[in-house]
Amino acid sequence: MVVTESGLKPTSTYEINALELLAWMIGKDYLDVKLAIPCSVGERKPIASYGIFHEKAGIIEDKLGNRLAFNGSVNETAQGWTENWESFHVFTDWNNSKNHVDEEERSFAKLWNNQATRCLVVDVQTAVKAELLKFLPPNDNSPVRLTKPETKSCLLNFVMFMFLSNITEL
Repeated sequence: MVVTESGLKPTSTYEINALELLAWMIGKDYLDVKLAIPCSVGERKPIASYGIFHEKAGIIEDKLGNRLAFNGSVNETAQGWTENWESFHVFTDWNNSKNHVDEEERSFAKLWNNQATRCLVVDVQTAVKAELLKFLPPNDNSPVRLTKPETKSCLLNFVMFMFLSNITEL
């Protein structure tokens, strides 16, 4: 993918389909994206950092109120799958893991509501959303990745936060 002054330029069908799915989730209000920026403890001012926000965590709740929480370090790259030592944990509130689910939900809410001590969490600007929404499928259709069986396995690639390093001003 290429990012130019005029916007995102996907260079393959794979990238087009990924952007289409992302735009569809945002456009249908299934996904909201925020940015996590490293900050100083106490003053909470942005700082330059080479660290990354690497956590992958989330909470999923069904219509009946049953919750599933996940947390891990899975790095979905070729090296991550073949060379790294990664972990991924899943807890449900219906089988003696309610305390884990509650803690993941508290931790996520603290981040989402910009109450963490080591990072600032900000909304993605309207312009960024507008750029992504250009990739919505036409005529209110479903994204290719939701309709083709061979691409459904890619659906669970969630991004909860993006981490920007070396930002010194908001």
